[in-house]
Amino acid sequence: MDSSPYAGAVAIYSLTRDRLEYTKACFASLQEKAGLPFFHHIVVDNGSEDGTAEWLRMVYKPTNPDQIHIIPLDRNYGISDRKSTRLNSSHIP
Repeated sequence: MDSSPYAGAVAIYSLTRDRLEYTKACFASLQEKAGLPFFHHIVVDNGSEDGTAEWLRMVYKPTNPDQIHIIPLDRNYGISDRKSTRLNSSHIP
């Protein structure tokens, strides 16, 4: 049996672009349903321009900084590039 503190942890990957109100509702639900601290949330922000990136960095990440990882992109790279970015950038122990 694995005695790691991450045993049984789930990694959740989210892609976001703008739509701050939907992002807030979605992530609040994830925190409620997933049962922190047993999940890691990797968020790829695809160049949001409506305050989503700032909210992720200033409000969401501080709620659990060891388990929430934000990958900000400078523009909208499209779905295939975002999938590649999130997978290549994940660094969960």
